[in-house]
Amino acid sequence: MVREEKITCSYSSFRRYVKKDEDLYEVHEKLETINKEDNESISQGTNFPAVFLFKREKDKLQNLPSKDIRSNYYLKAKEVVVSNESLISYKSNKYSVPKPYIGKKVGRIIKNNKLHIYYNNKIITMHKIIEKKLNIKESHNLFYDRKLKSELITKETILEEMEAIIYDND
Repeated sequence: MVREEKITCSYSSFRRYVKKDEDLYEVHEKLETINKEDNESISQGTNFPAVFLFKREKDKLQNLPSKDIRSNYYLKAKEVVVSNESLISYKSNKYSVPKPYIGKKVGRIIKNNKLHIYYNNKIITMHKIIEKKLNIKESHNLFYDRKLKSELITKETILEEMEAIIYDND
């Protein structure tokens, strides 16, 4: 089946929409907006939108090769479940995933020494594969306060809390 969308994007269009600190998921969403705008805008060369020309010419396109031939070119995603800590495992190391995917099955693909993580065929994050036990991206907001409980609870705090207790007078 042929996809009915053209994936083109000039660098200036991309920079207009995407900020440096955005997550891959947000970038993907913005690229869809850019593609839609590009597909519906009128071309200076033809005076027609790209979508119109594609619909007119798609019947003239040749069919894709058989699924057996095409399957050799696909990357196979291994499905893994995102833990309650918003992490997945690969070779005994943990890699972070955005919090909304906790408990969901995501696809994991290794390509060019990078771990690509997909949900519903859309990339949600990417990590460089390194020999580090815990790999957390700052954009995933998984960091917790590292203050020890003993530092937080002092004798004065305990006394104040005990004085504030209201006892029933039965």
